[in-house]
Amino acid sequence: MQRFWITIGGVLFILVALVACGGGATEAPAEMVEEVDQEAAPPATTAAPLPTETVVEETTAEMGEFALSSPSYGEGEPIPALFSCDGEDISPEIQWDQVPPGTQSLTLVFDDPDAPGGTWVHWVVYNVSPEMAGFQEGASASGDLGEGSLQGLNSWGRVDYGGPCPPSGTHRYFLKLYALDTVLELGAGASVE
Repeated sequence: MQRFWITIGGVLFILVALVACGGGATEAPAEMVEEVDQEAAPPATTAAPLPTETVVEETTAEMGEFALSSPSYGEGEPIPALFSCDGEDISPEIQWDQVPPGTQSLTLVFDDPDAPGGTWVHWVVYNVSPEMAGFQEGASASGDLGEGSLQGLNSWGRVDYGGPCPPSGTHRYFLKLYALDTVLELGAGASVE
């Protein structure tokens, strides 16, 4: 069986955050814990010039009805501090629909390609049931990710959600969902690298 990866709905969220996080955390690459064999290339993305305030932008690719959304963020609106290190640092609500036929599991990756040391991973969830339609706000901390779902290692070296906390400048945050035709044979805490 050939593995396939589809960026949701082809919907890819680009979350852009300005330095507003004074929590003292710095984003530096974490050591790789476990490699995930990825036979397909990562999704191609395009980003608009960086804005001067914290906003969320939505970009839709032509890939059918497979769609990703977040009621926690409005397009072009500031990212609420609730989901950053300046607030409660909880995971946002995320919804998706029209999972492609043949999908055996879903993988969610939330990352920041503008971190000084390279891409900073904020949240990874894999082996998500294709029967699920999303995660409720705070699902990372509550563990309410659905039976079989596992959280991966983020760049802080933790197995949970870590919200935006850039050390300086404006950063873009990408929320991507992949449909796979397999269930990954990994335990909790695997790295995306």
